[in-house]
Amino acid sequence: MKKVNRMESIEVRFALTRRSMLKALWPGMVFLTAAPLMASCERFRHEKYACSLNKLGIVEIIVNDDRAGASATITKTTGDTFMTIGSITDDQMIMANDDLVLIINRNSGVMQATSGRVTSYITCEKSLFTM
Repeated sequence: MKKVNRMESIEVRFALTRRSMLKALWPGMVFLTAAPLMASCERFRHEKYACSLNKLGIVEIIVNDDRAGASATITKTTGDTFMTIGSITDDQMIMANDDLVLIINRNSGVMQATSGRVTSYITCEKSLFTM
């Protein structure tokens, strides 16, 4: 019989322990890697703000592309207009055109609308549809 050196025995036990730990942790590592990838698989996004009656005539705001530089559709009582999103975060969206500046709180739906020197606060109801 072959005598096993004590150091070789410890190395073998350590290798077996490490291998068994990797086998046990493998499903968790796969989930942690795949979860962010699956969360970003959003193919369609429709963010809509339905506004209460206001003096600016804004009925609803529709955002299909939530990134800076994209355009949003503003439906007024007089017709539809488009505004460019200048800045957007998880909490706030700012868009403007020549006549109007809108700052929307994306959590509460409250919108600050500035037209010329007049600033109005409009309460809107947010709905979000993703696919």
